[in-house]
Amino acid sequence: MNKIKKLGIAVIALAMCLLLGVTVWAADSEVEFEATASDTDFCITGEEQTVTVIISASEAIGLFSLDADLIVPAGWSATVSSVDLPEDGFFYNGKNVIWIDSEAAGDVSAKDLFKIDVTIPASVTAGTYTVGVENLELTDLTINGKTYSELYWTEDATLSVEITVKAHAYPTTPEYKNDGETHTETFVCGNDAS
Repeated sequence: MNKIKKLGIAVIALAMCLLLGVTVWAADSEVEFEATASDTDFCITGEEQTVTVIISASEAIGLFSLDADLIVPAGWSATVSSVDLPEDGFFYNGKNVIWIDSEAAGDVSAKDLFKIDVTIPASVTAGTYTVGVENLELTDLTINGKTYSELYWTEDATLSVEITVKAHAYPTTPEYKNDGETHTETFVCGNDAS
């Protein structure tokens, strides 16, 4: 009886490994992935500023899990949250973003996967900075249509945007009064008005 019990446990363990995607293959998919930012040009203002970067697919995809390493400049802070994915199963530890279908139902579909809210520190210096993810891995699990696991992207996959912080802001049009109304100044970042 013990041998039958052990054999049954081994068969169940093997089935679970297959179900959870031990066998992974590349998808024959035309889906593209991108990182988009709410803004990419900033001025040094002496105050903190925020930019939101959204990691998304070109179309809704079936998803079972995602795993990625965050790219955020030193001294900048970030929070990560789900967009189209259920919050259940979403984890962020300050460096890695992980999401797994907590119900293992294989029916989660999403286009905008998650967003990164990045705080640009008040003490930022002028320059170009990269924000995004690297080592992105996305898998799909199809249960009724079998598949079990389909790899969309992995290993060296990097999605990022370049954030430019310019040296200062200065007025391009001076304040003036016209017919008793005060007109405000227009500000432009950088070293010249171009």
